[in-house]
Amino acid sequence: MDRGTKAKVKTKERHITIIIVPSAGGNSKALKIYYPKLIVSAMLCMILCGVLTAGVFARDLLQENHELRANNIELHEVNRAQLQIIKKNDQQIKDITDNNLLMKEKIQQLADLYEEIVQKYKGITEKYIVTAETQTLASRADGRSDKSFVSDLISLQSKIMEASSILALESSNDVLLDARLLLDRFAEALPDFVPLQGRISDRFGYREDPFWKIQRFHSGLDIAAPYGSEIRAAGAGKVVFAGRKGGYGNLVIIDHGYGITTYYGHASRLLVKEGQKVEKGEIIARVGSTGRSTGPHLHFEIRINDVPVDPLNYISLD
Repeated sequence: MDRGTKAKVKTKERHITIIIVPSAGGNSKALKIYYPKLIVSAMLCMILCGVLTAGVFARDLLQENHELRANNIELHEVNRAQLQIIKKNDQQIKDITDNNLLMKEKIQQLADLYEEIVQKYKGITEKYIVTAETQTLASRADGRSDKSFVSDLISLQSKIMEASSILALESSNDVLLDARLLLDRFAEALPDFVPLQGRISDRFGYREDPFWKIQRFHSGLDIAAPYGSEIRAAGAGKVVFAGRKGGYGNLVIIDHGYGITTYYGHASRLLVKEGQKVEKGEIIARVGSTGRSTGPHLHFEIRINDVPVDPLNYISLD
């Protein structure tokens, strides 16, 4: 009995007393809180605070995780777009590089062709068309004939066409265009057009003069044809003489430039006048027998720097 009483007293003593005194006076109150109850309350408070803290932390963590996922999706889309841009840029760089290589190749081909054109054009002009100061016939150099001048010109035209086709999809090269125009004008001026269809009655060179019956130099080509037949310009140029001149009778002289002139003699009628520009193949006169002539025919001469050359080296009569 005594042991039980002691235990009960000891248990009752495990408390703390909190005295509450009102500020306005009045009776004070004493509040007893036993230790076991305090511990339990503290533990409950701690658990509650932990739960609340964990809830707040979990909420913040979930929010942050949601934001991170959204950011990750956005970054993934940005990264995918950037990869597409990089891939596109890589292709563009490749295309530009390929185009640059192709352009360099085309430019090199053009440069080689142009150099060949320039050098060859320079060569044939030095051989066939000389300056007025030299007054010599360059076409006789290196044993080459005047006829090869025509084939050289055709070769040049072919090379220019080849060069033009290389740049079919590119802008025209000014230097090449200038060379093309120059050669086109030269081709038009070259007296390679047959001025009259007929029979060759006398050739270029020494022959027996029909009036004097002695060997004399014949400076042109005689082409017999019916009276009044059309005489055409062998090349484009400017008429520098149209009238009567000694043994030539009615004569037309055309200056083609480049030191080249052509003579058309014994005409019955002149259809051009001095100073007039004519095109290759244009009708300039009609066949006659004026001057020192034994019948209707054309006396045709080609002169380079006023030196007569054989017309059959430039024209071909079937």
